[in-house]
Order: sequence, then structure tokens, then C-alpha cells
Amino acid sequence: MAAPMTAPTNATSRKIAEFSVQVHTADVKIMAAGLRFGKLEIFTDKVCFTPGKLNFVDPKKTIAMSEIASAENCTVMMVPTGVRITTRSGESFTYIVNESLTYMVSGMERKREQLVDAIRRQMAELAPPG
Repeated sequence: MAAPMTAPTNATSRKIAEFSVQVHTADVKIMAAGLRFGKLEIFTDKVCFTPGKLNFVDPKKTIAMSEIASAENCTVMMVPTGVRITTRSGESFTYIVNESLTYMVSGMERKREQLVDAIRRQMAELAPPG
């Protein structure tokens, strides 16, 4: 009997963190309906957005760490809960980090800052020396 087939894995890729996010869009009705949720996973070599079960709008998106030019905190609709990832080609992706307001009110470290820090640490580790 043949051995079961398994998907190939990248031995060097390891998940560092996972955050519940919402994709930012200018259409407030879509955002209010909560249809753009998903998770943003930080790996040693990439950042992956996986849409939630009810999100039929946004495709799965993977960005290699080597393609990320910047990751920064941003304000979305006058609330400081956003994270913007910009690629070297100039593409920009904005995510609203869920529960970040709860963390701001309670005085705990903000989740969005944890997300940005995780991406920046991996970018620094993969950067060529010099």
C-alpha cells in the first residue's frame, strides 16, 4: 500500500504570530456588515492574509518578507487601529486589527503594534548585512 501524500512544506518557514483583522475598504456598508474579516499570519519568510468563512470578497494574499518595503501603524476612519503593509512595487494593503481598541482603553500593549513589530523583526532578520 502506498504512503499517503502530504503537501510539501518549507522547512525554514515557521509561524511567528497570528492576528484577527478586517480588510480596510472605503465602502463603509461592507465593513459594517463584517464581511471582510480574516486572519493575518506572520511567518519567518512571509505574511499571509486568509479570509474568514464569510469573506467572499478578498482572496488569500501572501507577501514574501523580501517584498515588504514597510509596515506601519495607521489611522483608519479617525481610529488608530490600522496596519499598512507596503510592498517594494508600491502596492499597499491596510488591515484593521480587531480588538486593538480594547487594548488601547485598558492600557495594555496594542495588538497592532505587536503585528508591526513582528513584521519589522522578520524584515530585519532577512535583510542582507551591511
